Formats: sequence, C-alpha cells, structure tokens
Amino acid sequence: MKFEFTRCLGAFVLLVAAVSGLAHAQSYPNRPVKILVPYVAGGTTDLVARLVAEELQQALKQPFVVENKPGAVGLIAHRELLASSNDGYTLLVSGSGPLSIMPHTKADIGYAPATAFTPIKLISSSPMVLVVNPKVKANTVAELVAQAKAQGGKMTYGSWGDGSPSHLIAEMFREATGAPAVHVPFKGSSQAITNLLGGHIDMLFEVIFVALPHVNSGKFKALAMTTPERSALLPQTPTLVESGYPNLVMTTWAAMVGPPGMSPEIVATLSKAIDEALAKKAFQDKLIAQGAFAEGGSPEKFAEFLKKQLDLMGKAARAAGIKPQ
Repeated sequence: MKFEFTRCLGAFVLLVAAVSGLAHAQSYPNRPVKILVPYVAGGTTDLVARLVAEELQQALKQPFVVENKPGAVGLIAHRELLASSNDGYTLLVSGSGPLSIMPHTKADIGYAPATAFTPIKLISSSPMVLVVNPKVKANTVAELVAQAKAQGGKMTYGSWGDGSPSHLIAEMFREATGAPAVHVPFKGSSQAITNLLGGHIDMLFEVIFVALPHVNSGKFKALAMTTPERSALLPQTPTLVESGYPNLVMTTWAAMVGPPGMSPEIVATLSKAIDEALAKKAFQDKLIAQGAFAEGGSPEKFAEFLKKQLDLMGKAARAAGIKPQ
C-alpha cells in the first residue's frame, strides 16, 4: 500500500509539473521580452533583430525590446545571455562571427556555441561576392586563379580583419584553388572597400549589399558568389560552385538563441512566430533592403547548421594559420 501511494504521489507530482510547464508556455509571454544584440545599433544584425522584434511584438502581444550590448567582440552580450534565466524573457540575436568563427580565433571565450545555448531560429543570411578592382585583367574565377599563379604571389586580397568572414572565405579560396595571394587585413569592411576602390588591393570577398553599388557603377568587377545558387541581385555572376569549387560556400548570417534549458514549448512559440514573419513578402523585402535573405526552419535544423558552420570555420581558420589568442 505504501509503495502504491508513493508511486501515485510521484505520478501526481510529474503531472502537476507538466501541467504547470504547459500553462507557463501557453501564457508566454506575459511581460516584455529583452533581445540582446552583441553589436552597436545600425548594423545588419541589429537591423534584423529589430525587424524580428517588431514582428514578435505584433504576433505575441507583448513588447520585444532590443538592447545593444557591444563589447569584447560580442562576448559581453553572449555571457549576459548565459547568466540569464531560461524563462524566455532574455534572448539573443547574434551572427556568424561570435557563434561560428570566434571559438577558433579567440581563446577562453567561456562557451561552446554548439551546446551552450538553446537554438531557436536561423533568421537570415547575407551572400558574399568575390570582387576585384577593374585593373585586374581577369573576368572569371579561372582567369583570376591563372593570373595569381602567373604573378607568383604578388596579388593581394583584403579583408575586414584577421579571422573575419571575409578573411576565412579568402583563405578557403586560396587553399582550394592554389592561387597565391597576400592577405591585407583592415579594420572593418569600409576600409577594405576604400582600398579596393583605390586599387591598393586586388580583390575582396564582401557582403553583396555593400559591394553591389560599386559593381553596378563599374568600379568593381564581380567574379563569383559564395552561395550555392546565383543571386537575383547579380544574376549574371556565377557561383564558386559553378566555377568548379563545390565546397566554397559561405554566407554571413543572423540567428536567435536563448539561454540553456529553455522550455521546448516556449522555443516552439518563438519559432512559429518567426517563421510566420519570414513567410511574409513585406518582411522578406525589408530583409533584402538590408542585404539579407530570409532563412527559417526548425530549431533542430538551425542546431545542425551551426555544427556544420563551426566545423567549416574551424577548417578555414586552420588553413589560414589562425590560432586562438
């Protein structure tokens, strides 16, 4: 009898916990939700976060407030998220840098992206394009590789800085093609663009939204996209895959994660609301205006994507000789 009572009591406790959890999820959110962004206001990740916050506020009838927490190359925001409650009222929209590149370039960041956070949604991606100064004679990837080899390592490529996405994709390109070139790192995209415009460097992998005006004006030549398929923004520009390099695929991206141990029901609520936003043409157009494209998919799909990105960026960092510092 005592055993039966204990077993029934245990079952009752589990039932109460399950009902309580479900009720909590069904009432979520019942107060404002904070969305951290690891960068200053005005960048692509920040703008994507604000677009998503607006949609979530409309769908879930509570304020979703973006808070910019820049500093320590994004670590401040990520560590704040890890220290927060897992009740779904503190979230983070981050990007490819802190979540897939930094673990390979910075020592002791304090988290393992593949396991430290609760994956919620891959929101958007921004294609990159290989552009060259018009003085470079090559008009195709094959011609660029041949020219680089003929010049015996005298060609130069710029990047947004050591370990940046533009640096790592260029190193992947160099390794895959065998084309020798000298890396010239800058302090951000704008400096790299300025130096390519001035002819101080020969080539650059840049986000399409930033490069497009210069391509359209004839100041840059676009040789290849880093996406699996061609971009509607540059339909005449082939991909690196088409050019014979099936593994040269990279985009910068923005995604939402939560602290570890979030309720699956709350994750599902957020995931569903974001997918509904991503399906709207008006929302897609707003993303395109920022040089980004809607992604979406399940939290599980994002978790798989993140693991693959971590592996890819690790290989690229090793190819570039980058060690965590």
